[in-house]
Amino acid sequence: MRYADVLLMYAEAVNENNNGPTDAAKEALKKVRRRAFPEKIWNEKVENYVNSKSDKESFFQAIVDERKWEFGGENKRKYDLARWNLYGKVIVNFYKEAIAMGKNANGLEANKYYDVPDVFYYKQIDDPDRPGKKKIEYLGLYERLSVAPVGYSSKPFAKAFMTQNAVTLEWEPCATLKRCFRGYFTPETVEAIDPEKDPVPYLMPYGTLFLSSNSNLKNYYGFK
Repeated sequence: MRYADVLLMYAEAVNENNNGPTDAAKEALKKVRRRAFPEKIWNEKVENYVNSKSDKESFFQAIVDERKWEFGGENKRKYDLARWNLYGKVIVNFYKEAIAMGKNANGLEANKYYDVPDVFYYKQIDDPDRPGKKKIEYLGLYERLSVAPVGYSSKPFAKAFMTQNAVTLEWEPCATLKRCFRGYFTPETVEAIDPEKDPVPYLMPYGTLFLSSNSNLKNYYGFK
């Protein structure tokens, strides 16, 4: 368990027990954020940010966000969302946001995701910090570029969330979005889901290779 985890759990517990954050809870969150930003912007990103979360709801959301950012890739997010009863809501919202991003990027719909990168660009360049070595330089990761930079290769980002059916010519969610949530909903059933109440089963079943390698594994929810 990392020290940041201890600090954030403490801040969360104090917020719940006191119906809002105390100075000690705010300081615990500040300690985590000070590690994330250079000192020259602590006033904005640490002091002002945390001090603005003065009520229980806004401070709780700050904890939810901070744990997402702090523990990305550390296999904690699912369990945090489950214990907060936010797992289903976050999944459904992500799916709908990805669809909206894809529609905007492909010119199908004007919405608030107009600046989400439709594609990003990359090329190999000399590494100034390691003479004789190369590195990959990326452009367009954080905002949509109106003009493709010369000399860069490109890969789709938001554009890839929607695809056009080769037969019907209708636009639909990409295969990955269809596949990733099929244990909870499909594009046809997502509107019938109540993410506040409907429990989330595991999203994908065990594959036959895993089932054959361990007799203790078993699929549920009708998966074969």
